[in-house]
Amino acid sequence: MLRTLIAILVLLSIGTAIQADDAPQPTSASAAKEFAALVEEFEQGEPARALAGKSLALAKKHPKDPVAVDALVWIAINVRRGDELSQAMSVLTKNHIKNIKLLPICQKLVRRPALASEKFLRQALEKSPHKSVQAEACFHLADYLKRQIVLMQSLKDPSDRKRLEQYYGREYTQHVVSLTEDEISKDIEQLYKRIAKSFAEVPTRDGTMGQKANLELFAIHHLFVGRIAPDIKGEDIDGKRLKLSDYRGKVVVLDFWGHW
Repeated sequence: MLRTLIAILVLLSIGTAIQADDAPQPTSASAAKEFAALVEEFEQGEPARALAGKSLALAKKHPKDPVAVDALVWIAINVRRGDELSQAMSVLTKNHIKNIKLLPICQKLVRRPALASEKFLRQALEKSPHKSVQAEACFHLADYLKRQIVLMQSLKDPSDRKRLEQYYGREYTQHVVSLTEDEISKDIEQLYKRIAKSFAEVPTRDGTMGQKANLELFAIHHLFVGRIAPDIKGEDIDGKRLKLSDYRGKVVVLDFWGHW
């Protein structure tokens, strides 16, 4: 999948690309050649982190060339953390937020915690003219925030906080510390509601955005600690009909099993 995506980016950079204003712009042959060489190095086994600086420099060298977007998107897809990733996300957010090439970035950013990553997802949701990009940004922003809650919980241990600062940087760690779980949870719920309302019919690999959002909302409303569980009806081992609600106020152990 990764090899296919990189090949697509190279082909796009050799031909024409859609800029922020959606006007086709030609790609210079030299810029496309430089980017193709960088991708070739990566394909030959050079680590992405080692090539991130080259890719960022290429984007800065040709800021108005479509290959700049390809180089920045490459960083977002292949580099998990670091200053180059933050810089790439900042430039994409500021100069290219309306570009359709940003579509594959949204899912990747769920595992790239950074202030620049969250800002990109929020800006893509609000400013992209492409419904597919908006839907991806909305859904994966919710996923991103769910992982942020996990990070918040791990910060209760001082040793984990030090480790997080070393991995993600002090600025991002301090940002996470300043958040409240209740605020983020409300934000997540509103994002899923927005998907169900505005992007329900956008297709996914295994259904639609609306179906996925409704499953998440069902879990939020019924499966979280402190929420009322959905009623379950069935038969006991003696064939007697029963309902979970008949045991409200009592301790109930549910054993789900099956065989195939």
